[in-house]
Amino acid sequence: MTCKNSLELIIDEKKLLVNMNNSGTIVKMNTECECIQAKKWHNIYLHLSEDRLFLRLDDGKKYETKLEADKKVKINFDGFTRIGSFSGDVASLRMNLKEYALDKERSRSFTSPKKSKNNTYVIFKADSVNGIVGYSLFRGNSYVKIPVKANETLKVELVFLAISTDGVLFFNKGKTAGSYVYIVFIKGTMKMCVSIGKTKKCETILNINMYKWYSISLLVSGQKIELRVNEGSAFQVSFLENEYDPATPVCIGGGEKEDLFMYMMVIGIKEGFQGVIHEIAVNDKTFRMHAKPILNDMGIISSIGLTNPEQVNVAYEHQESEVKFRCDYTDFKEESGNSMVEWFKEDVLIQLSNLVKINHKLSI
Repeated sequence: MTCKNSLELIIDEKKLLVNMNNSGTIVKMNTECECIQAKKWHNIYLHLSEDRLFLRLDDGKKYETKLEADKKVKINFDGFTRIGSFSGDVASLRMNLKEYALDKERSRSFTSPKKSKNNTYVIFKADSVNGIVGYSLFRGNSYVKIPVKANETLKVELVFLAISTDGVLFFNKGKTAGSYVYIVFIKGTMKMCVSIGKTKKCETILNINMYKWYSISLLVSGQKIELRVNEGSAFQVSFLENEYDPATPVCIGGGEKEDLFMYMMVIGIKEGFQGVIHEIAVNDKTFRMHAKPILNDMGIISSIGLTNPEQVNVAYEHQESEVKFRCDYTDFKEESGNSMVEWFKEDVLIQLSNLVKINHKLSI
């Protein structure tokens, strides 16, 4: 370390090391585990404030060092930054919600399904290195919840790439007790199941390949459930005596701890989907998932989503305080309806007894 005030992030023997020099005071921190692997993309989130330093690798364990009160850091945001001096690729770099252009950023890194002229997805195989960069990775406990109205037709479309043979991709609990519909992978086989009361039916859909994009379309309407994969023939399940009414939010991927417990009780598997989701459409509302934030069951927001500058506004309370607002997976309504606000401390969800509501008249 050559500078009197500097911060270094180093890869050494499969570990991440952080060295900070604050006017001669040296602070060192490492990830302990030998987690860095060759030919695998990693997400690194490094946070430095005047009183603490922490690091999170691949949205996992948090490594933290608190700085002494009399040696608080004065950060120079205009200071010189250098990326390199290692053998590998950097696909994306963001500092303080600012995206930095890298020469090779677009040439190899972002591989996603393409749409053809007739607006359907062209499905292709993506290799394990380049197929998932730029997306928040679903890791078995990661999830997205999208609200739906009760007593309406449920239509869900997903474009996804799996990196594990097991996990719950989609789950919705119905209005009637004991009713639900879900899509799950078990040992590489995709299954769709639906239950209405005491009646349960399942369909084996197909064997999936790892690191290959798939497009699925699910329609739940009254007494009929229909699933199509890659615009192919429909798999159907019909109920002559009952209708399925969605009642809870659509859960994509894993879920909160109580959701994972319910998966174990209902399905016999407690892990959610592992992989990448390119696009989610629920009842014709489409959400592009590239660089979007997702949560896990510990309330940690994905580092790729957290640092994404899109849909972020900053409101200043006074000169030394600011609040960042991020709007994802919700719609602003002009005349009715409220948006729920979840509060985070850095990258961790704060559990509040009463969530704050922002009405439609608020402007930032």
